[in-house]
Amino acid sequence: MIDTKYTYAVARIRALETSLLNSAVIEQLMACQTDVQCLQLLQEKGWGDADTPENAEAILSREQEKIWETIRDLGVDMSVFDVLSYPNLFHNLKAAIKDACTSESGKHLNIYYEDTSISPDEMLEIVRSKDFSRLPKIMSEAAKEAYETLLHTRDGQLCDVMIDRATLDAVYAAGKASKAQIIRDYAESTVAVADIKIAVRSQKTAKSIDFMKRAMAECDSVSVDQLSKAALSG
Repeated sequence: MIDTKYTYAVARIRALETSLLNSAVIEQLMACQTDVQCLQLLQEKGWGDADTPENAEAILSREQEKIWETIRDLGVDMSVFDVLSYPNLFHNLKAAIKDACTSESGKHLNIYYEDTSISPDEMLEIVRSKDFSRLPKIMSEAAKEAYETLLHTRDGQLCDVMIDRATLDAVYAAGKASKAQIIRDYAESTVAVADIKIAVRSQKTAKSIDFMKRAMAECDSVSVDQLSKAALSG
């Protein structure tokens, strides 16, 4: 990314900056009396599409899709954005595993992210056929283990833990491999904050140290052993 000329990409982003919400619009949003008024104002400013349902989740989801569509249109190396795209991709894996283990056909559309490198339909087909070799190497092993675990134990929480841990590992590995300091820092902070949140929740729900170590990912900023022991000690 650093060694590549991104003249068009930079110019396109600079042009799009003019449509960002400015201070005047933010003040208008703060002055709205209801959430409906807020959503209407956002739609007037170009958020969502004409056929996007008038609710916050749908509008935000469409805006996120627009962002990824724009990035792909720029023709840049998409691997640069792995640290940002992995959470949605692994979420779809989790959703597909649960769909595959609980029903013989069909898909719960409302639990999938549509704008991912592997489409929800393809992800579900991969899981149902148990052809995990078609997945990226960084997620294939976790996918197989989580699928077998849920299929035989019906322990949805354990399945979630496995996929969430694999997500953190993937984000961290992508960050470490990046040449850009900002991406490395983002991956480091993302994993560290996630580990801290896991430790806090585990302490409140009286989880074991083995559970915490299985859920947390290693990173330079946080020691999993020390964080687990600190959580247990209260």
